[in-house]
Amino acid sequence: SNSIVVHIYIAGIKSEATSLANQKLLYKNGYRILKEIKHSEYLDEYGHQIFKCDDGTDRIVLFYKRFEQNYTLSMNEITVTRVYIGGHRVRQDR
Repeated sequence: SNSIVVHIYIAGIKSEATSLANQKLLYKNGYRILKEIKHSEYLDEYGHQIFKCDDGTDRIVLFYKRFEQNYTLSMNEITVTRVYIGGHRVRQDR
């Protein structure tokens, strides 16, 4: 076989949303807010707000959604030379 199979546990997924529509969509689909950064916190050298959105967005939101199941990941050996999980090398081609 030209593939290897690595079993990993994925605890969740993170996503940042910069538009109001995506923020609402992620929250509605079970993502929870980890951090919010208001656009008003980022000013240029003259004290003017840098980020101005025309869709009503006033912040960037970092979201997280927890998963409760294991996933199997299959990778092609031709393109994969190193596999790292949690910062530890688990495979390297010879």
